[in-house]
Amino acid sequence: MYTRPGETVLDPFLGSGTTLIEAKLLGRRGMGIDVNPAFVRLAQMRVQQTLTNGASQDIRLGDARDLFFINDESVDIALLHPPYWNAIVYSDLPDDISCLATIDSFLEELSLAVREATRVLTTRGTLAIMMGDLRKRKRIVPLGLETLRMCLQEGLQLKEIVIKVQHNCSSTPKWDLIARNLGFLLLMHEYIFIFDK
Repeated sequence: MYTRPGETVLDPFLGSGTTLIEAKLLGRRGMGIDVNPAFVRLAQMRVQQTLTNGASQDIRLGDARDLFFINDESVDIALLHPPYWNAIVYSDLPDDISCLATIDSFLEELSLAVREATRVLTTRGTLAIMMGDLRKRKRIVPLGLETLRMCLQEGLQLKEIVIKVQHNCSSTPKWDLIARNLGFLLLMHEYIFIFDK
């Protein structure tokens, strides 16, 4: 919807490589970056196994906060799915922002990644970021809304808000029962904020 075949898609929080698999299938050039070498290897394997003659996909080890190897205004869309602060710690690497102790330090470091993604976007480029809220000590941490506020402070122009509902997960019945016994509802949504540069 936001890109055409041959355009460049950036995923600076690559994880297992799903974004680049889809980019390849849709004929988009992809660039995937991850700070964790294990995820880089996994993504390379998964993208290579995708049966298509689609566009090239560049996967490398790197930090979303420093995309020095990508030229200014060379990417058409940046798709960011960063960790949700420290809800799941993805590694013990010092550069992994899922290891940060406070929400303020997380948002500060995430803003550097957003700034870098914005720098490499073309003038008419799109940035999309997916973020969910958290619950800590039975209280909601509105991480999605804090992420939205941070992106607006970075000068991005909000185009769309998509609310993605999680359902039919195998663990949902177990966690729903635990949550209800503790007196709260499960968080079953994530936000996808879509911005124009």
